Amino acid sequence: MMSAQQIEDRLADAENLVRGGADIGDPTAFVSALWQSVYAKAPMGARSGIVRRLAALARRLDVDFTYGASTRPAAVGAKTAYLSTAGTAGRSGLSHTSVKK
Repeated sequence: MMSAQQIEDRLADAENLVRGGADIGDPTAFVSALWQSVYAKAPMGARSGIVRRLAALARRLDVDFTYGASTRPAAVGAKTAYLSTAGTAGRSGLSHTSVKK
């Protein structure tokens, strides 16, 4: 389970990457990887806020995001690895240099 600070760090870093125009590769895979690495590991009480932020990020990336869908798009290899590994770049493990196309 992730702490509230870990969740905030991951989501804030992802939002900053998108706002900053970093090359995040496939936007659908990027949002999917966030879903898998943040939402799935978050405490129940934090999940509604995460859904709102992931939906906003998906809208910004023009990605179809449906909360509660039975399946999520599969994340592309490197994205799952860097999103699920905290502490490798900054606070959350995200950096524009670690994102592969």
